Amino acid sequence: MANDEIRQVLKDRNLRVTRSRMDVLSTLFDAGDTAISSQEIEHNLDSIDRITLYRMLKTFEEVGIVHSIADGTGKTKYAVCCEGCSDGHHVDDHVHFHCRKCDTTSCLDEVVAPKVKLPKGYLADDTQFVISGICKECS
Repeated sequence: MANDEIRQVLKDRNLRVTRSRMDVLSTLFDAGDTAISSQEIEHNLDSIDRITLYRMLKTFEEVGIVHSIADGTGKTKYAVCCEGCSDGHHVDDHVHFHCRKCDTTSCLDEVVAPKVKLPKGYLADDTQFVISGICKECS
């Protein structure tokens, strides 16, 4: 994604445009459908410290730019949201796939997570659907 487009994403969410934010978003957009960990982002960007990165990712998640995925590896991974996500309202109801061989986690946007009917009295505020196996590149 071009710098002008990344600038616009930040402006659309009323976030200040900084070099660090642009670098982090560029890294996330470059990852495509692959979710990446904060450690991977940090490894790619020498100019950002861990605390700043965590705060930035949290802010991006709160305003609907990225969503987080707990893929069962113990690392939280991040991917760019689909269109329609906004402040506190994510519509990323797709399935994620974690490859046990290459350790990548991918957004499967075309696969919608199934709706789960909870028993009376239960109220869900987050649902994550992760399938583990071997990806098409490794099989």
